[in-house]
Amino acid sequence: MSEQQEIRIGVYVCRCGINIAGVLDTTEETGLVKFAKTLPHVAYATDNISFCTTAGAAVIQESIEENNLNRIVVAA
Repeated sequence: MSEQQEIRIGVYVCRCGINIAGVLDTTEETGLVKFAKTLPHVAYATDNISFCTTAGAAVIQESIEENNLNRIVVAA
């Protein structure tokens, strides 16, 4: 049997422009990102204006590699 890999979750909170951020606090300082960082196995969490763009997808891909993530959650 092989060793089980440590669970390392990345959480990506999309602000969807102002659609979500206009209703919920998504920030790292006080909002959803701050809360996500307290959850078990969350190794990385961030928010972005739009993860559905090419630039947003690049942020996700880079952070997966940099933080050795093996699971992700996109909240949008």
